[in-house]
Amino acid sequence: MSVSERLSDAGYGAGWKLVKLLPESAARKGFDVGADIAAWRGAGQGQLRANLARVLPVGLVGEVDRGSWQVPAVFSLVNELGPVEWSALEQTLNLGVGMVAVLPAADVDAAARHCAAAGIDAWPLGTVRHAGATDDDLVSGTKGVQAGAVSMHGNYRTT
Repeated sequence: MSVSERLSDAGYGAGWKLVKLLPESAARKGFDVGADIAAWRGAGQGQLRANLARVLPVGLVGEVDRGSWQVPAVFSLVNELGPVEWSALEQTLNLGVGMVAVLPAADVDAAARHCAAAGIDAWPLGTVRHAGATDDDLVSGTKGVQAGAVSMHGNYRTT
């Protein structure tokens, strides 16, 4: 890990520790300002896609099914009251997906059972395949990392 990456990780860790100490109203305002700055800079482009793409090897594509999970109601509320288009929400947020584990297909059921036994919601989010010459609408190579790519398809399940 480079010095820049270590400093970035340390900054994120310090930021989260600070957020826990702030009054809720101040933390919300800080997140709002940060989101505005990130949107202005073009940062946060497809967080779920970008984060998943970074862990896949070059030549592989993660196929994410938007309908594989129930999007928490707060995102539907933001969509309706904002109004904020789903595409804009997807560009900035993970929409309720906290962590993704990339596993061999044969291990998915056992991992889901293990998570359920620990009280953790888990579900198959999609599949991984080899990249093709005609792939489009993929997020890949994010933050300078030579990595795989991700395609998202389908519609979100909302309340």
